[in-house]
Amino acid sequence: AHNNRVINTKVHHNAVASWYGPPHGMYIAGQGNLFERVEVYNNGYYGIHIYNSGDSTVSDNIVRYSSVHDNGLQCVGVGCGGYGIIISSGSNNQLYNNLVYSNGRGGFGGGIQVAYKCLSCKIYSNTVYNNNGYGIDIDASSTGGIVRNNISTNNASAGINNLASGTIISNNMTSDRFDIYRCIKNPAVFSSSSLLILTVSFPSAHFHDV
Repeated sequence: AHNNRVINTKVHHNAVASWYGPPHGMYIAGQGNLFERVEVYNNGYYGIHIYNSGDSTVSDNIVRYSSVHDNGLQCVGVGCGGYGIIISSGSNNQLYNNLVYSNGRGGFGGGIQVAYKCLSCKIYSNTVYNNNGYGIDIDASSTGGIVRNNISTNNASAGINNLASGTIISNNMTSDRFDIYRCIKNPAVFSSSSLLILTVSFPSAHFHDV
């Protein structure tokens, strides 16, 4: 489906105890969708799965001001674990001002995955930590992306793994010595002349539970 708005919503506990597959929190195969102030957690595989096999038109989707955590719990069916968010199969998909943490606990996975020819996709001002794999993982097919002003720290593997050509990577914090918990409690401590203050607090809202 195209041009939907999913706002102030919680999505959780899909296919955690058994296989109903694919056990993602949300599976998006359309264009122009907005996901804002959503919390996606405790799902069997990926939290937010923006992908369509063999397609190149899954474009212009936005995830912002959201929390995606504790996904990738299952180890049956398609495999073990999963990323918090994948953007793929199109162009100009965007992730910004999100918290992505503690994903991939079932095995395979990580924080944010950019894959399957996600062209000119953008990852701005996200906080990515404590994932079981890479914090931000860009595969070789996903060219021309921008990864800027993110904190990606204390993940099991590198904060940013880039295999693509033409990726602009700038003003990110990936040091595991960085006190991520202090930053979340008080975002203003994370500021400098070269890196924008990261916003990790979201507008208050009433959430719809799914």
